[in-house]
Amino acid sequence: MGGLLVETPTGTVLIDAGFGPRQMTADPDTPRFGAITGGSFLDSLTALGVRPAQIDVLAFTHLHLDHIGWVSAPDPTTGQPPFAHARVVMTAAEWDHGTSDEHGPFEETMKALEPRLELVSDGSEFSPGITLRSAPGHSAGHAVYEIASNGQRLIAFGDLFHSPVQIAKPHWPAQPDIDTERSTQSRHAILQRLTQDNTLGFGIHFADVTFGRVVVREHGCAVGSPSLPTRHRARGKGPPPNK
Repeated sequence: MGGLLVETPTGTVLIDAGFGPRQMTADPDTPRFGAITGGSFLDSLTALGVRPAQIDVLAFTHLHLDHIGWVSAPDPTTGQPPFAHARVVMTAAEWDHGTSDEHGPFEETMKALEPRLELVSDGSEFSPGITLRSAPGHSAGHAVYEIASNGQRLIAFGDLFHSPVQIAKPHWPAQPDIDTERSTQSRHAILQRLTQDNTLGFGIHFADVTFGRVVVREHGCAVGSPSLPTRHRARGKGPPPNK
């Protein structure tokens, strides 16, 4: 698990903040999770020539633990949270969802985010060329991000699609979706945007094929994989969790 690094004319945006320096062993009682080894996300950023201090904005698709792992975890080189200076972007519904007793993540994570929080509404361009689109269902305030540049568009759809099979079958929910009807509606809506010309998708749970185009076929849609550089990708180690 990792995130998407986007460089804009006015700063650097990181969409989601990885799994963090944690490990999860496989548990037969929770089969939807496999073994996960985190911890290399900051090294991946370094390999791209980016220091955590250079991240200006943290934009979250949602607040599940595999997307906020480096919010309050210390950077091994400094002992401090690596993105404590960055502006924080998400939807109001996701913040409310995340701060609830039932659905909220670690309390220290929410406290770390709150002083820098900016709640962004659907359709708002919060950074040059980057627009938030509300896509609830996986979580109450799940968002996707559209990045536009030079006539091209990339849609980072977070956990709206957990698997490429959902591109062909958007009516199939994922087990962690809290509202399967709304998540299905959101998938259909974003899928229409993904099929438009000059549009790529970024699927953070799509294993080693995270970038692709949606190809419309006679009996539905499928994912085609373009040949892309990895300049804007920073990922963690290990297979992605199903959440």
